[in-house]
Amino acid sequence: MKKPLLPLLAACLWPLAAYAEETTPYALPIATSAAAALQRLTLPADVYRLAAFADLRDLRVLDAQDAAQPFAFVPEPPQTVALLPLPLYALPAEPATSSNGSRLQLQADASGSIRLELATKVAASPQPVRGYLLDRGPEPRQPLTALQFDWHSAQAELLLTLQAEQSDDLQHWQPLAAATTLAQLDNGQQQLRQGRLPLQPGARYLRLTLQGELPAGFRLTQARAEIPQQAPRALVSLPPVAARKATDGGFEFDLGGRYPLQALQFGYSGARLLLPAELLSRPRSDNRWQSHGMQLLQQQNGAMPALPVAGNDRYWRLLPDNRVGTPVPSALRLSGQYRPADIVFVAQGEPPYRLQFGDSFQDRPGALAYTTLVPPNGAPAEPGQAAVNGRLRSEAASWLGRVGHLHWRKLALWAVLLGGVGLMLWMVLRLGKQTGR
Repeated sequence: MKKPLLPLLAACLWPLAAYAEETTPYALPIATSAAAALQRLTLPADVYRLAAFADLRDLRVLDAQDAAQPFAFVPEPPQTVALLPLPLYALPAEPATSSNGSRLQLQADASGSIRLELATKVAASPQPVRGYLLDRGPEPRQPLTALQFDWHSAQAELLLTLQAEQSDDLQHWQPLAAATTLAQLDNGQQQLRQGRLPLQPGARYLRLTLQGELPAGFRLTQARAEIPQQAPRALVSLPPVAARKATDGGFEFDLGGRYPLQALQFGYSGARLLLPAELLSRPRSDNRWQSHGMQLLQQQNGAMPALPVAGNDRYWRLLPDNRVGTPVPSALRLSGQYRPADIVFVAQGEPPYRLQFGDSFQDRPGALAYTTLVPPNGAPAEPGQAAVNGRLRSEAASWLGRVGHLHWRKLALWAVLLGGVGLMLWMVLRLGKQTGR
Protein backbone atom coordinates (compact mmCIF):
# COMPACT_ATOMS: atom_id res chain seq x y z
CA MET A 1 0.00 0.00 0.00
CA LYS A 2 2.88 2.35 0.73
CA LYS A 3 4.55 1.94 -2.65
CA PRO A 4 1.58 3.24 -4.69
CA LEU A 5 1.40 6.26 -2.37
CA LEU A 6 4.92 7.42 -3.15
CA PRO A 7 4.20 8.33 -6.82
CA LEU A 8 1.02 10.08 -5.66
CA LEU A 9 2.96 12.12 -3.13
CA ALA A 10 5.63 12.97 -5.71
CA ALA A 11 2.95 14.06 -8.16
CA CYS A 12 1.49 16.37 -5.54
CA LEU A 13 4.87 17.93 -4.72
CA TRP A 14 6.02 18.29 -8.33
CA PRO A 15 3.94 21.46 -9.08
CA LEU A 16 5.58 23.15 -6.09
CA ALA A 17 9.04 22.32 -7.44
CA ALA A 18 8.11 23.40 -10.95
CA TYR A 19 6.63 26.65 -9.65
CA ALA A 20 9.77 27.43 -7.69
CA GLU A 21 11.88 26.70 -10.75
CA GLU A 22 9.78 29.05 -12.93
CA THR A 23 10.50 31.93 -10.56
CA THR A 24 14.27 31.61 -10.84
CA PRO A 25 15.91 35.04 -10.62
CA TYR A 26 18.60 36.13 -13.05
CA ALA A 27 21.44 38.55 -12.49
CA LEU A 28 23.83 40.72 -14.48
CA PRO A 29 27.02 42.11 -12.92
CA ILE A 30 27.40 45.91 -12.97
CA ALA A 31 30.57 47.96 -13.28
CA THR A 32 30.31 51.39 -11.63
CA SER A 33 32.28 54.62 -11.70
CA ALA A 34 34.44 54.74 -8.59
CA ALA A 35 34.01 58.44 -7.81
CA ALA A 36 30.21 58.90 -8.08
CA ALA A 37 27.77 57.86 -5.37
CA LEU A 38 24.84 58.06 -7.82
CA GLN A 39 25.10 55.69 -10.77
CA ARG A 40 23.06 55.66 -14.00
CA LEU A 41 22.45 52.47 -15.98
CA THR A 42 20.60 51.74 -19.24
CA LEU A 43 18.66 48.51 -18.85
CA PRO A 44 19.88 45.74 -21.18
CA ALA A 45 17.60 43.63 -23.36
CA ASP A 46 17.87 40.64 -21.01
CA VAL A 47 15.84 42.52 -18.40
CA TYR A 48 12.84 42.86 -20.73
CA ARG A 49 13.27 39.31 -22.01
CA LEU A 50 13.33 37.58 -18.60
CA ALA A 51 11.53 39.97 -16.21
CA ALA A 52 8.66 38.38 -14.33
CA PHE A 53 6.44 41.48 -14.67
CA ALA A 54 5.93 43.85 -17.55
CA ASP A 55 6.27 46.91 -15.29
CA LEU A 56 9.63 45.57 -13.99
CA ARG A 57 8.46 45.53 -10.37
CA ASP A 58 10.78 42.54 -9.81
CA LEU A 59 13.87 44.59 -10.69
CA ARG A 60 16.43 44.99 -7.90
CA VAL A 61 19.97 46.39 -7.53
CA LEU A 62 21.95 44.30 -5.03
CA ASP A 63 25.43 44.60 -3.57
CA ALA A 64 27.89 41.84 -2.68
CA GLN A 65 26.00 41.13 0.56
CA ASP A 66 22.61 40.86 -1.23
CA ALA A 67 21.54 44.21 0.26
CA ALA A 68 19.08 46.13 -1.92
CA GLN A 69 20.37 49.48 -3.16
CA PRO A 70 18.01 52.47 -3.55
CA PHE A 71 17.16 53.00 -7.21
CA ALA A 72 14.62 54.83 -9.37
CA PHE A 73 13.58 54.92 -13.02
CA VAL A 74 14.76 58.02 -14.87
CA PRO A 75 11.74 59.84 -16.37
CA GLU A 76 11.81 60.91 -19.99
CA PRO A 77 12.57 64.65 -20.31
CA PRO A 78 9.65 66.78 -21.48
CA GLN A 79 9.66 67.03 -25.25
CA THR A 80 9.64 70.54 -26.70
CA VAL A 81 8.85 71.20 -30.35
CA ALA A 82 9.15 74.04 -32.84
CA LEU A 83 6.51 74.64 -35.53
CA LEU A 84 7.82 74.91 -39.09
CA PRO A 85 5.36 75.98 -41.87
CA LEU A 86 5.43 73.70 -44.92
CA PRO A 87 4.34 74.62 -48.48
CA LEU A 88 0.82 73.34 -49.09
CA TYR A 89 -0.42 72.68 -52.63
CA ALA A 90 -4.00 71.80 -53.58
CA LEU A 91 -4.17 68.84 -55.96
CA PRO A 92 -6.49 69.23 -58.96
CA ALA A 93 -9.87 67.56 -58.57
CA GLU A 94 -11.80 65.70 -61.25
CA PRO A 95 -14.89 67.64 -62.41
CA ALA A 96 -18.26 66.00 -61.90
CA THR A 97 -19.43 66.80 -65.44
CA SER A 98 -17.57 68.18 -68.41
CA SER A 99 -18.20 69.05 -72.07
CA ASN A 100 -15.72 69.20 -74.93
CA GLY A 101 -17.25 71.94 -77.10
CA SER A 102 -20.73 72.37 -78.65
CA ARG A 103 -23.20 69.57 -78.97
CA LEU A 104 -26.59 68.87 -80.61
CA GLN A 105 -29.64 68.59 -78.38
CA LEU A 106 -33.41 68.23 -78.81
CA GLN A 107 -35.71 71.08 -77.77
CA ALA A 108 -39.54 71.10 -77.47
CA ASP A 109 -41.59 74.32 -77.86
CA ALA A 110 -44.95 75.17 -76.27
CA SER A 111 -46.89 73.49 -79.05
CA GLY A 112 -45.03 70.22 -78.57
CA SER A 113 -42.96 70.51 -81.74
CA ILE A 114 -39.42 69.11 -81.44
CA ARG A 115 -36.45 70.76 -83.07
CA LEU A 116 -32.73 70.13 -83.18
CA GLU A 117 -30.47 72.91 -81.83
CA LEU A 118 -26.75 73.44 -81.45
CA ALA A 119 -25.97 73.98 -77.74
CA THR A 120 -23.01 76.01 -76.57
CA LYS A 121 -20.26 74.56 -74.31
CA VAL A 122 -21.41 73.89 -70.75
CA ALA A 123 -18.82 74.76 -68.06
CA ALA A 124 -17.77 71.97 -65.73
CA SER A 125 -19.15 72.17 -62.21
CA PRO A 126 -16.36 72.92 -59.70
CA GLN A 127 -15.50 70.19 -57.23
CA PRO A 128 -14.12 70.63 -53.71
CA VAL A 129 -10.43 69.91 -53.26
CA ARG A 130 -9.87 66.53 -51.59
CA GLY A 131 -6.11 66.20 -51.93
CA TYR A 132 -3.09 68.27 -50.93
CA LEU A 133 0.63 67.97 -51.45
CA LEU A 134 3.33 68.93 -48.93
CA ASP A 135 6.97 69.49 -49.88
CA ARG A 136 9.50 69.01 -47.07
CA GLY A 137 12.32 70.26 -49.29
CA PRO A 138 15.64 68.70 -50.32
CA GLU A 139 18.15 67.09 -47.98
CA PRO A 140 19.13 67.74 -45.27
CA ARG A 141 15.61 67.73 -43.84
CA GLN A 142 14.72 68.19 -40.21
CA PRO A 143 12.90 65.22 -38.64
CA LEU A 144 9.29 65.87 -37.80
CA THR A 145 6.98 64.03 -35.42
CA ALA A 146 3.54 65.41 -36.37
CA LEU A 147 1.66 67.84 -38.60
CA GLN A 148 -0.74 70.52 -37.42
CA PHE A 149 -3.44 71.83 -39.79
CA ASP A 150 -5.55 74.95 -40.03
CA TRP A 151 -8.58 75.18 -42.30
CA HIS A 152 -11.44 77.35 -43.45
CA SER A 153 -15.02 76.13 -43.55
CA ALA A 154 -18.39 77.80 -44.04
CA GLN A 155 -19.90 75.37 -41.54
CA ALA A 156 -19.33 75.59 -37.81
CA GLU A 157 -19.02 71.81 -37.31
CA LEU A 158 -17.19 69.14 -39.27
CA LEU A 159 -15.69 65.65 -38.97
CA LEU A 160 -13.31 64.57 -41.74
CA THR A 161 -10.88 61.66 -42.12
CA LEU A 162 -7.37 62.50 -43.30
CA GLN A 163 -5.03 59.87 -44.79
CA ALA A 164 -1.30 60.50 -45.42
CA GLU A 165 1.14 58.93 -47.91
CA GLN A 166 4.78 59.62 -48.73
CA SER A 167 6.94 59.54 -51.85
CA ASP A 168 10.33 60.67 -53.11
CA ASP A 169 9.40 60.85 -56.81
CA LEU A 170 5.65 61.75 -56.86
CA GLN A 171 4.95 58.43 -58.60
CA HIS A 172 5.36 55.66 -56.03
CA TRP A 173 3.40 56.27 -52.82
CA GLN A 174 3.45 54.40 -49.53
CA PRO A 175 0.97 54.69 -46.64
CA LEU A 176 2.57 56.64 -43.84
CA ALA A 177 0.32 56.44 -40.78
CA ALA A 178 -3.13 55.46 -39.62
CA ALA A 179 -5.89 57.85 -40.63
CA THR A 180 -6.64 60.76 -38.32
CA THR A 181 -9.77 62.87 -37.84
CA LEU A 182 -10.09 66.59 -38.41
CA ALA A 183 -12.76 67.76 -35.99
CA GLN A 184 -14.47 71.05 -35.28
CA LEU A 185 -17.41 70.77 -32.88
CA ASP A 186 -19.32 73.32 -30.83
CA ASN A 187 -21.82 72.72 -28.01
CA GLY A 188 -22.66 76.36 -27.50
CA GLN A 189 -20.26 76.85 -24.60
CA GLN A 190 -17.06 75.16 -25.67
CA GLN A 191 -15.42 74.36 -28.98
CA LEU A 192 -13.43 71.23 -29.82
CA ARG A 193 -10.84 71.54 -32.57
CA GLN A 194 -8.53 68.65 -33.53
CA GLY A 195 -6.13 69.09 -36.41
CA ARG A 196 -2.99 67.12 -35.47
CA LEU A 197 -1.61 64.11 -37.37
CA PRO A 198 1.24 62.15 -35.65
CA LEU A 199 3.70 60.72 -38.19
CA GLN A 200 7.41 60.29 -38.87
CA PRO A 201 7.99 60.50 -42.63
CA GLY A 202 11.26 59.72 -44.34
CA ALA A 203 10.45 60.86 -47.87
CA ARG A 204 10.34 64.38 -49.29
CA TYR A 205 6.70 64.61 -50.44
CA LEU A 206 3.54 63.99 -48.45
CA ARG A 207 0.14 63.47 -50.03
CA LEU A 208 -2.94 64.15 -47.92
CA THR A 209 -6.35 62.81 -48.91
CA LEU A 210 -9.62 63.93 -47.32
CA GLN A 211 -12.35 61.31 -47.01
CA GLY A 212 -16.00 61.85 -46.29
CA GLU A 213 -18.47 64.55 -47.29
CA LEU A 214 -16.71 67.90 -47.47
CA PRO A 215 -18.62 70.90 -46.10
CA ALA A 216 -19.21 73.89 -48.34
CA GLY A 217 -16.20 76.13 -48.72
CA PHE A 218 -13.83 73.81 -46.90
CA ARG A 219 -10.10 74.05 -47.63
CA LEU A 220 -6.88 73.52 -45.79
CA THR A 221 -5.09 76.83 -45.29
CA GLN A 222 -1.88 75.90 -43.44
CA ALA A 223 0.27 72.93 -42.48
CA ARG A 224 2.98 73.17 -39.83
CA ALA A 225 5.52 70.50 -38.93
CA GLU A 226 6.38 69.70 -35.31
CA ILE A 227 10.19 69.62 -35.10
CA PRO A 228 11.55 68.15 -31.83
CA GLN A 229 14.01 70.48 -30.17
CA GLN A 230 15.57 67.72 -28.11
CA ALA A 231 16.24 64.53 -30.01
CA PRO A 232 15.12 61.42 -28.08
CA ARG A 233 17.51 58.59 -27.44
CA ALA A 234 17.95 56.24 -30.35
CA LEU A 235 15.66 53.24 -30.63
CA VAL A 236 17.05 49.74 -30.21
CA SER A 237 16.07 47.20 -32.87
CA LEU A 238 15.32 43.62 -31.90
CA PRO A 239 16.56 40.73 -34.06
CA PRO A 240 13.98 39.97 -36.78
CA VAL A 241 11.80 36.91 -36.20
CA ALA A 242 10.15 34.87 -38.94
CA ALA A 243 6.40 34.48 -39.16
CA ARG A 244 4.66 31.30 -38.10
CA LYS A 245 1.57 30.29 -40.08
CA ALA A 246 -1.50 29.95 -37.87
CA THR A 247 -4.33 27.51 -38.48
CA ASP A 248 -6.72 30.29 -39.52
CA GLY A 249 -4.34 31.59 -42.20
CA GLY A 250 -2.81 34.38 -40.13
CA PHE A 251 0.84 35.02 -39.30
CA GLU A 252 2.13 35.03 -35.71
CA PHE A 253 5.36 36.49 -34.33
CA ASP A 254 7.04 36.02 -30.95
CA LEU A 255 9.38 38.91 -30.06
CA GLY A 256 10.80 36.90 -27.17
CA GLY A 257 10.03 39.38 -24.40
CA ARG A 258 7.89 42.30 -23.30
CA TYR A 259 9.81 45.31 -24.60
CA PRO A 260 8.54 48.94 -24.39
CA LEU A 261 7.86 49.10 -28.11
CA GLN A 262 7.81 52.35 -30.07
CA ALA A 263 7.53 50.89 -33.58
CA LEU A 264 7.22 47.66 -35.55
CA GLN A 265 9.33 47.04 -38.62
CA PHE A 266 8.00 44.39 -40.98
CA GLY A 267 10.29 42.94 -43.60
CA TYR A 268 9.74 40.85 -46.71
CA SER A 269 12.46 38.93 -48.55
CA GLY A 270 10.62 39.12 -51.87
CA ALA A 271 10.68 42.01 -54.34
CA ARG A 272 7.12 43.29 -53.89
CA LEU A 273 4.35 42.92 -51.38
CA LEU A 274 0.88 44.37 -50.95
CA LEU A 275 -0.86 42.85 -47.94
CA PRO A 276 -3.84 44.46 -46.17
CA ALA A 277 -4.16 42.76 -42.80
CA GLU A 278 -5.53 43.27 -39.30
CA LEU A 279 -2.83 43.74 -36.66
CA LEU A 280 -3.37 42.08 -33.26
CA SER A 281 -1.25 41.54 -30.15
CA ARG A 282 -1.31 39.99 -26.68
CA PRO A 283 1.11 40.02 -23.74
CA ARG A 284 0.97 36.27 -22.98
CA SER A 285 0.19 33.20 -25.02
CA ASP A 286 -2.90 32.48 -22.91
CA ASN A 287 -4.39 36.00 -23.27
CA ARG A 288 -6.96 37.07 -25.83
CA TRP A 289 -5.83 38.91 -28.95
CA GLN A 290 -6.38 42.68 -29.00
CA SER A 291 -6.90 44.40 -32.36
CA HIS A 292 -4.91 47.43 -33.53
CA GLY A 293 -7.00 47.95 -36.66
CA MET A 294 -6.32 47.30 -40.33
CA GLN A 295 -2.81 47.96 -41.66
CA LEU A 296 -1.39 47.92 -45.17
CA LEU A 297 1.98 46.22 -45.61
CA GLN A 298 3.40 47.54 -48.86
CA GLN A 299 6.87 47.02 -50.30
CA GLN A 300 7.62 48.24 -53.81
CA ASN A 301 10.92 50.08 -53.73
CA GLY A 302 13.06 49.53 -50.65
CA ALA A 303 11.99 48.64 -47.12
CA MET A 304 8.53 49.05 -45.64
CA PRO A 305 7.98 52.10 -43.44
CA ALA A 306 8.02 51.48 -39.69
CA LEU A 307 4.62 51.23 -38.01
CA PRO A 308 4.35 53.33 -34.82
CA VAL A 309 2.95 51.44 -31.82
CA ALA A 310 2.87 51.89 -28.06
CA GLY A 311 2.86 48.94 -25.70
CA ASN A 312 4.89 46.00 -24.45
CA ASP A 313 3.06 42.99 -25.86
CA ARG A 314 5.24 40.02 -26.72
CA TYR A 315 3.06 38.22 -29.29
CA TRP A 316 1.89 39.87 -32.54
CA ARG A 317 -0.33 38.62 -35.27
CA LEU A 318 -1.32 39.58 -38.83
CA LEU A 319 -4.70 38.41 -40.12
CA PRO A 320 -4.62 39.05 -43.92
CA ASP A 321 -7.61 40.11 -45.96
CA ASN A 322 -9.01 36.93 -47.53
CA ARG A 323 -9.23 38.67 -50.93
CA VAL A 324 -5.42 38.81 -51.18
CA GLY A 325 -3.03 35.90 -51.55
CA THR A 326 -0.72 35.48 -48.57
CA PRO A 327 3.09 35.24 -48.82
CA VAL A 328 5.28 32.38 -47.65
CA PRO A 329 5.66 32.63 -43.83
CA SER A 330 9.46 32.36 -43.90
CA ALA A 331 9.63 35.40 -46.22
CA LEU A 332 7.79 37.64 -43.75
CA ARG A 333 9.67 38.92 -40.70
CA LEU A 334 9.06 41.29 -37.83
CA SER A 335 11.46 43.38 -35.77
CA GLY A 336 10.44 45.51 -32.81
CA GLN A 337 12.00 48.87 -32.01
CA TYR A 338 12.07 50.06 -28.41
CA ARG A 339 13.69 52.65 -26.18
CA PRO A 340 15.19 51.02 -23.04
CA ALA A 341 14.67 52.71 -19.70
CA ASP A 342 17.43 54.18 -17.57
CA ILE A 343 17.72 53.77 -13.81
CA VAL A 344 19.80 55.60 -11.20
CA PHE A 345 20.88 53.91 -7.99
CA VAL A 346 22.86 54.87 -4.92
CA ALA A 347 26.02 52.79 -4.61
CA GLN A 348 25.99 52.71 -0.82
CA GLY A 349 26.68 49.02 -0.27
CA GLU A 350 29.66 46.82 -0.79
CA PRO A 351 30.67 46.27 -4.41
CA PRO A 352 30.45 44.50 -6.75
CA TYR A 353 26.85 45.29 -7.63
CA ARG A 354 24.46 43.28 -9.73
CA LEU A 355 21.08 43.73 -11.40
CA GLN A 356 18.55 41.07 -10.40
CA PHE A 357 15.22 40.33 -12.14
CA GLY A 358 12.91 37.47 -13.10
CA ASP A 359 11.75 36.52 -9.59
CA SER A 360 7.94 36.44 -9.50
CA PHE A 361 8.05 36.30 -5.69
CA GLN A 362 9.15 39.96 -5.85
CA ASP A 363 5.61 41.18 -6.48
CA ARG A 364 6.11 44.59 -4.87
CA PRO A 365 7.81 47.44 -6.78
CA GLY A 366 11.42 47.91 -5.76
CA ALA A 367 11.90 51.35 -7.34
CA LEU A 368 11.59 54.61 -5.42
CA ALA A 369 10.33 57.91 -6.79
CA TYR A 370 12.93 59.65 -8.92
CA THR A 371 12.71 62.84 -6.85
CA THR A 372 13.68 60.82 -3.77
CA LEU A 373 17.12 60.15 -5.24
CA VAL A 374 17.40 63.35 -7.30
CA PRO A 375 15.70 66.29 -5.55
CA PRO A 376 14.06 68.73 -7.98
CA ASN A 377 15.55 71.76 -6.20
CA GLY A 378 19.19 72.54 -6.62
CA ALA A 379 21.78 71.21 -9.01
CA PRO A 380 22.26 67.46 -8.43
CA ALA A 381 25.64 65.89 -8.88
CA GLU A 382 26.29 64.30 -12.24
CA PRO A 383 25.75 60.52 -11.88
CA GLY A 384 28.43 58.08 -12.89
CA GLN A 385 27.83 55.89 -15.93
CA ALA A 386 27.36 52.27 -14.89
CA ALA A 387 27.40 49.40 -17.37
CA VAL A 388 26.86 45.65 -17.49
CA ASN A 389 30.26 43.96 -17.46
CA GLY A 390 29.56 40.25 -17.49
CA ARG A 391 27.34 37.43 -18.66
CA LEU A 392 23.82 36.69 -17.59
CA ARG A 393 23.68 34.09 -14.85
CA SER A 394 20.95 32.21 -13.05
CA GLU A 395 20.72 32.58 -9.28
CA ALA A 396 18.61 29.48 -8.79
CA ALA A 397 18.98 27.53 -5.58
CA SER A 398 17.41 24.15 -5.03
CA TRP A 399 13.65 24.22 -5.14
CA LEU A 400 13.52 23.48 -1.42
CA GLY A 401 15.58 26.61 -0.81
CA ARG A 402 13.24 28.59 -3.03
CA VAL A 403 10.23 27.46 -0.98
CA GLY A 404 11.80 29.13 2.06
CA HIS A 405 11.57 32.50 0.28
CA LEU A 406 7.90 32.28 -0.59
CA HIS A 407 5.67 35.20 0.22
CA TRP A 408 3.56 34.34 3.29
CA ARG A 409 0.31 34.35 1.32
CA LYS A 410 1.72 31.96 -1.26
CA LEU A 411 3.18 29.84 1.50
CA ALA A 412 -0.23 29.67 3.17
CA LEU A 413 -1.84 28.52 -0.08
CA TRP A 414 0.73 25.79 -0.49
CA ALA A 415 0.25 24.76 3.15
CA VAL A 416 -3.49 24.37 2.52
CA LEU A 417 -2.78 22.35 -0.62
CA LEU A 418 -0.30 20.03 1.08
CA GLY A 419 -2.57 19.71 4.10
CA GLY A 420 -5.38 18.61 1.81
CA VAL A 421 -3.09 16.08 0.16
CA GLY A 422 -2.04 14.74 3.57
CA LEU A 423 -5.65 14.44 4.66
CA MET A 424 -6.50 12.53 1.50
CA LEU A 425 -3.58 10.14 2.04
CA TRP A 426 -4.63 9.55 5.66
CA MET A 427 -8.19 8.74 4.54
CA VAL A 428 -6.86 6.32 1.89
CA LEU A 429 -4.68 4.55 4.48
CA ARG A 430 -7.53 4.29 6.94
CA LEU A 431 -9.88 2.98 4.33
CA GLY A 432 -7.29 0.40 3.30
CA LYS A 433 -6.94 -0.87 6.85
CA GLN A 434 -10.70 -1.11 7.26
CA THR A 435 -11.07 -3.14 4.09
CA GLY A 436 -8.12 -5.31 4.96
CA ARG A 437 -6.00 -4.31 1.96
